[in-house]
Amino acid sequence: MSCTQVDIAKEIGLDVSSVNKILNKRGGAVFHKNTIKRVFVAARRMGYDFDKASKGKLVATLRDLFPKEISNETLAITRGLPIEKVQQIRELIARAGGAAIVIFALTSICGF
Repeated sequence: MSCTQVDIAKEIGLDVSSVNKILNKRGGAVFHKNTIKRVFVAARRMGYDFDKASKGKLVATLRDLFPKEISNETLAITRGLPIEKVQQIRELIARAGGAAIVIFALTSICGF
């Protein structure tokens, strides 16, 4: 059984924003150690899918590294990749349903 951050927030009486910051370990916000522990304990108990959350972070990171606003030519130069590989990566990001597929494809495209 999987749950959402909304479910966790309701369960422990926190707002969803706080639960999101704690589970994603975002800097800036400061939470009491007990609050952090309560969130992670509830998340595990309720079946929160930590892998799914990690995949979402990976895709977001890739989108940050290869933003739409920057041309393929500029990215090829700044990332040290042939333009064809930049195009392939952008195509993968655009249809990134499963981050594991993206990782595999990037490995084969870029030789990471």
